[in-house]
Amino acid sequence: MTITDHALPRLPRRYGPIVFALVMSTLICAVTSSMIVAINTGFDAGYVERWLRSYVMAWAFAFPTVVLLAPHVRRLIDSVSE
Repeated sequence: MTITDHALPRLPRRYGPIVFALVMSTLICAVTSSMIVAINTGFDAGYVERWLRSYVMAWAFAFPTVVLLAPHVRRLIDSVSE
């Protein structure tokens, strides 16, 4: 059974860039902030709280950055690839 086997509502394509930015910024911020907090402060009782605070602050910058830069990056990649 795959995800397409279910009758999931589909978003219009025009929302694709925003959904892409939302997913990518969420994943990248979650992974990188968790590693940076662990490296800098270690895993202890306050780790999750510190990580969530760090994640929210990082995501607040990452999401608009991805929204603004993704079209330029796509054009750059298109210009250097066949």
